Amino acid sequence: MYKGHPMLKAEEQIKGTLGISASFQRYFQSNNHNIHWHNYYTIDVILSGEGTHHLNGQDHSVQSGDIMLIKPTDMHYLCSDTEMKTACIRFIDRAIDGEYRHIVQYLTTTRRL
Repeated sequence: MYKGHPMLKAEEQIKGTLGISASFQRYFQSNNHNIHWHNYYTIDVILSGEGTHHLNGQDHSVQSGDIMLIKPTDMHYLCSDTEMKTACIRFIDRAIDGEYRHIVQYLTTTRRL
């Protein structure tokens, strides 16, 4: 399933000792978003725009106000229909309190605010 698809590594994406990072991203219609996976969790919040989140072989329509939780090993990419802006929070296991770790291990979801 993962053969030929790049893995984004936490060591390259998350700097510092807390195991968490945040950034803003911008997507354009002309962007070519290749399917990928990573060894960390991601929470993406769509701040503006709309498009499609391709997640584990299924397409999910996304728009401003949507929040997506992507767990390690989820195969995914985001394709924008309009200019899209997102806030992205990346984190590794140790950044989550043990009490909540079991909850996010099994979730992959998109929710609209």
